[in-house]
Amino acid sequence: PAVQERNPDAILVVDASTDPRTDAAVQTWQQHDPARQTLRYWHVGEAHRGLTRQRNFALDHVTTDFVAFFDDDVVLDNPLALERAVAIMGSDSTVGAVAFRQRALDGTFPQLQPVHGGRMRQIATYFGWAHSIRRSAWERVGPFMEMFEYGYEETEFSLRLLDAGYKVMGDPMLSVIHDGADNSKNLHKRHFVNVRNTLFTYLLRYPAKCLPSWTKNFLLHVQPHPQAHEPAWAFRLRLLGAVVAKLPRLIIERKPVSSSAFDAFWSSRHHTQSDNRSGGS
Repeated sequence: PAVQERNPDAILVVDASTDPRTDAAVQTWQQHDPARQTLRYWHVGEAHRGLTRQRNFALDHVTTDFVAFFDDDVVLDNPLALERAVAIMGSDSTVGAVAFRQRALDGTFPQLQPVHGGRMRQIATYFGWAHSIRRSAWERVGPFMEMFEYGYEETEFSLRLLDAGYKVMGDPMLSVIHDGADNSKNLHKRHFVNVRNTLFTYLLRYPAKCLPSWTKNFLLHVQPHPQAHEPAWAFRLRLLGAVVAKLPRLIIERKPVSSSAFDAFWSSRHHTQSDNRSGGS
């Protein structure tokens, strides 16, 4: 990783593993260099385990307004990245999140990106591998949905940001090396979780006028991942079971976004999807 031109106020590590050795290693590491006290480390238990829970925990334990999240399989190799992300958010109080692009280990850009082209612009959603969040926006719209665990949580959160008057910005100049860009492990499991959370997002945030048709079409056309070797009917039945299991919570948490926010989201989303199919320009 590159030494950043702008030093972060703190480096946050929320460790939910069952291995206690990391805790001891961090304490030893900090004792040997007082400058390392900028690292804030928490070893949390089952109640805070999972991507959305751990990120909520981190945001709940800091006061700075700009917080950047990086997956554990990314490398931040641009020394100006943090400075640029902070400048984007600092120049416009309506920016709720800033997205980073991903590069593969060989330096090439995979087709799947939050933004293409050469200019910064508003987009529908950031991607979870690397992004910055305005903490005050997180406080206003509410925490990440912990029932999601991981996968598609950034899209659901971006919908709420847009509904509250915030923007998600994509800057082509911001990128990270992402070791998981071509990761093929557990694709069938990740696919199910993403599809389930997509359906959760429909039920939680989509306006009532479009919810029946969107949900029906989704369930009729969604397919299992090829690695799963599972019939489509069985996959869809599992999805329905996942929804039924969370239905009381989904009903309580349902707060659809406005029609204008929904239309704006899909306008930006179609633009990004078109760029991802064509490779952008």
